[in-house]
Amino acid sequence: MINAYQFVYGFFFASGLLGLICVYILVVINEEQKHANRILAFALLTLAYTVVLNGLTYVPRFFEQYPHFWRTALPFHYLVAPMFYLYIRASLKQELAFRRWDWLHFLPALLHLAELMPFYLQPTQEKAAYIHWIHQQNAGWVQHREGLLAPWMHPLLKLALGSVYVVADVQLLRRFKQHNPSWQKENRELWWWLKWLTTFVGVLYGFMLLVLLFRNSLQHISILVSVPITLILFLSTATLVFKPKVLYGVRGNAAPAMPVEQNSTESPQAEQLVPKVTLPPEKVQLFKKQLDSYVQEKQPYLNNKLPIRDLALGCGVPPHFLSAVINREYGMSYNDFINQHRVQYIINHRDSERWQDYTLEAIAMESGFNSRSTFIKAFKKVTGTTPSVYFSQVQAGKLPTKPIDLSQIG
Repeated sequence: MINAYQFVYGFFFASGLLGLICVYILVVINEEQKHANRILAFALLTLAYTVVLNGLTYVPRFFEQYPHFWRTALPFHYLVAPMFYLYIRASLKQELAFRRWDWLHFLPALLHLAELMPFYLQPTQEKAAYIHWIHQQNAGWVQHREGLLAPWMHPLLKLALGSVYVVADVQLLRRFKQHNPSWQKENRELWWWLKWLTTFVGVLYGFMLLVLLFRNSLQHISILVSVPITLILFLSTATLVFKPKVLYGVRGNAAPAMPVEQNSTESPQAEQLVPKVTLPPEKVQLFKKQLDSYVQEKQPYLNNKLPIRDLALGCGVPPHFLSAVINREYGMSYNDFINQHRVQYIINHRDSERWQDYTLEAIAMESGFNSRSTFIKAFKKVTGTTPSVYFSQVQAGKLPTKPIDLSQIG
């Protein structure tokens, strides 16, 4: 018959396995919001690793046989709250990469890792003997230290850090809801998941506070410390399983806001194309510079499958802002912007040696177009005439033959 301890240990391993499955789905299968999903996957991975090691603690003599695994999960404890905060922020704001100072969120974990390095680098025999000695102590292994600080200093620091991040999570959700009242209705499932995730993290640190307050009167404290972490992992992954749109891919819509300021010289048509996003003029120019530099250097338009999120990732501009910049600065849609670059590329390289034996259709395929009709339509939109007529006029000397500066498009 299964006793209570066996049930708890089985729960540890089952939760860890479920966490690893969700990590695989988020990293390999889910194609939406890759940056946010990778953050969530890393957070779940740290929890799963911690939970599995907690379960192995109660496997007889495991750590005495494999002492290098002992306490390797401790630095990850400092990453749980920061990673969930970064995930929530990235999901709400559709971020494509870390911000400049986001590395500071990893600093407590790195400092704790540095503190534990002398212990990690000890010879195998010394660590095995130390672990054996700990298991013989009535005080319990969680009350022993391998770092510089007293045994209960790190739990207090983790609790304080986690509490700060929980407050930051709540403030982030509250402010986002205030400024974007309709967003949570349009993205109901994602919004619901982010609120529950914040609740789970808050419960985790609330339970840790109770354990710390009553640690002197509690028995089996090592299990009481491990159970809430395991429970949060299980609840988070189980929620993801029952919310397949979040687990397998849910794309949040861009949050609405105030329109970009318009120059008086812009046409009404260009003004209508500008989506409503908050961007000061200097930010628009910065994003335009990043876009122009990336397009000129990497020529991504030669790829016949180029969704806006891939171009946005390449040039470092959020997708909804990238669309606004193209509309505002060039007065055209994203597809027209890409096709115009392809047309100009063909015009500039039509006489290149490698294209001498190519048909116009083959050249179009080489330049990123995926059909003859799309190529002809785009070419007429840019030049006002068909490709054959245009190049006939070039050969007759009626049109300039010098290369066109792609940076001057629009």
